[in-house]
Amino acid sequence: MTGEDIANEIREIGRPATGRVLKIWYTGLTVNGNPVLGFRLSIYGRDIEPFEAETKALIHGTDTSRIHVGTELAVRYDPNDHRRVALDIYDDR
Repeated sequence: MTGEDIANEIREIGRPATGRVLKIWYTGLTVNGNPVLGFRLSIYGRDIEPFEAETKALIHGTDTSRIHVGTELAVRYDPNDHRRVALDIYDDR
Protein backbone atom coordinates (compact mmCIF):
# COMPACT_ATOMS: atom_id res chain seq x y z
CA MET A 1 0.00 0.00 0.00
CA THR A 2 2.86 2.42 0.67
CA GLY A 3 4.62 1.64 -2.61
CA GLU A 4 7.95 1.00 -0.85
CA ASP A 5 8.40 -2.40 -2.55
CA ILE A 6 8.15 -0.75 -5.98
CA ALA A 7 10.29 2.20 -4.84
CA ASN A 8 13.04 -0.18 -3.68
CA GLU A 9 13.01 -1.90 -7.07
CA ILE A 10 13.32 1.46 -8.85
CA ARG A 11 16.16 2.49 -6.51
CA GLU A 12 18.04 -0.68 -7.52
CA ILE A 13 17.62 -0.35 -11.31
CA GLY A 14 17.03 3.37 -11.68
CA ARG A 15 19.22 6.19 -12.82
CA PRO A 16 19.89 9.15 -10.52
CA ALA A 17 18.29 12.53 -11.17
CA THR A 18 16.84 15.51 -9.36
CA GLY A 19 13.16 16.03 -8.76
CA ARG A 20 11.64 19.43 -8.01
CA VAL A 21 8.41 19.14 -6.03
CA LEU A 22 5.50 20.61 -8.00
CA LYS A 23 2.73 19.31 -5.75
CA ILE A 24 2.64 17.39 -2.47
CA TRP A 25 -0.29 15.78 -0.67
CA TYR A 26 -1.08 13.49 2.23
CA THR A 27 -2.32 10.08 1.09
CA GLY A 28 -3.98 9.33 4.44
CA LEU A 29 -1.62 6.41 5.09
CA THR A 30 0.89 6.27 7.94
CA VAL A 31 3.46 3.65 8.91
CA ASN A 32 4.77 3.73 12.48
CA GLY A 33 3.51 7.29 12.77
CA ASN A 34 5.27 8.42 9.57
CA PRO A 35 3.13 9.71 6.68
CA VAL A 36 3.05 8.38 3.14
CA LEU A 37 3.03 11.46 0.91
CA GLY A 38 2.18 11.82 -2.75
CA PHE A 39 4.44 13.88 -5.00
CA ARG A 40 4.19 15.43 -8.46
CA LEU A 41 7.78 16.03 -9.55
CA SER A 42 9.62 17.71 -12.37
CA ILE A 43 12.53 15.35 -13.06
CA TYR A 44 15.74 16.56 -14.63
CA GLY A 45 19.37 15.56 -14.79
CA ARG A 46 22.34 14.90 -16.97
CA ASP A 47 21.59 13.24 -20.32
CA ILE A 48 17.77 13.27 -19.98
CA GLU A 49 15.00 15.48 -21.25
CA PRO A 50 13.07 16.90 -18.29
CA PHE A 51 9.77 15.15 -17.57
CA GLU A 52 7.05 15.05 -14.90
CA ALA A 53 6.05 12.03 -12.83
CA GLU A 54 4.09 11.14 -9.70
CA THR A 55 5.17 8.89 -6.86
CA LYS A 56 4.41 8.09 -3.23
CA ALA A 57 6.98 7.95 -0.45
CA LEU A 58 7.13 7.12 3.22
CA ILE A 59 8.64 10.22 4.83
CA HIS A 60 10.12 10.32 8.31
CA GLY A 61 7.88 12.56 10.40
CA THR A 62 10.72 14.96 11.22
CA ASP A 63 11.39 15.53 7.50
CA THR A 64 7.87 16.57 6.49
CA SER A 65 8.42 20.21 7.42
CA ARG A 66 11.47 20.54 5.16
CA ILE A 67 9.79 19.14 2.04
CA HIS A 68 7.46 21.56 0.23
CA VAL A 69 6.64 22.82 -3.27
CA GLY A 70 9.92 23.88 -4.87
CA THR A 71 12.13 21.55 -2.82
CA GLU A 72 14.68 19.62 -4.88
CA LEU A 73 15.06 15.96 -3.95
CA ALA A 74 17.31 13.13 -5.08
CA VAL A 75 15.35 10.62 -7.14
CA ARG A 76 15.89 7.56 -9.27
CA TYR A 77 13.86 6.87 -12.39
CA ASP A 78 13.33 3.78 -14.51
CA PRO A 79 15.11 4.52 -17.82
CA ASN A 80 12.60 2.29 -19.65
CA ASP A 81 9.48 3.83 -18.08
CA HIS A 82 9.69 7.43 -16.89
CA ARG A 83 6.39 7.03 -15.04
CA ARG A 84 8.31 4.96 -12.48
CA VAL A 85 10.16 7.28 -10.10
CA ALA A 86 11.29 6.84 -6.49
CA LEU A 87 12.64 9.32 -3.97
CA ASP A 88 16.23 8.55 -3.04
CA ILE A 89 16.53 10.96 -0.11
CA TYR A 90 17.56 8.41 2.51
CA ASP A 91 20.12 6.66 0.34
CA ASP A 92 23.69 6.80 1.62
CA ARG A 93 25.29 5.53 -1.60
